[in-house]
Amino acid sequence: MKKLVCAIVTALTIAALPNAASARNISMMDLKIDGPSLTGSRVTVDAQAMSMGGMIVLTDPGVRFDTNGVMATIDGLSRESKMYLLQNCTTSCRITAHGVVENSLMGVQLRLLSVKPR
Repeated sequence: MKKLVCAIVTALTIAALPNAASARNISMMDLKIDGPSLTGSRVTVDAQAMSMGGMIVLTDPGVRFDTNGVMATIDGLSRESKMYLLQNCTTSCRITAHGVVENSLMGVQLRLLSVKPR
C-alpha cells in the first residue's frame, strides 16, 4: 500500500510540473500586442525582469528603457525561483520566463511557472 501511495504522489507531482516544451516561444513585443488573444496559453519569453515590492515586471530586452512592461505573478514558482528573482532582479536581470498568459485589472499578465537566468 505504501508503494502504491508513493507511486500515485510521484505521478501527480510529475504531472504538475510545468512543461516548457509545450509552450509557445514568443517575443515580449508579441506578448504585449497579442496578449489578450493568448489568454490561457503557455508561453516562453526572453525578458528583462525587475522585482518591485514582491511583484515582477517583465520588459523587452531589445528596447532601451522599456516603460511598457508586463506584470508577472510568482505564486506558481518554486521557493528557489522566487528567491532568485527577489534577490537578483531588484534593479534588473535577464531571464527566460515560462508561464500562462492571464488577464488582470491591469491588462495582460504572465503567471510564472518557471524562470531560468540567462
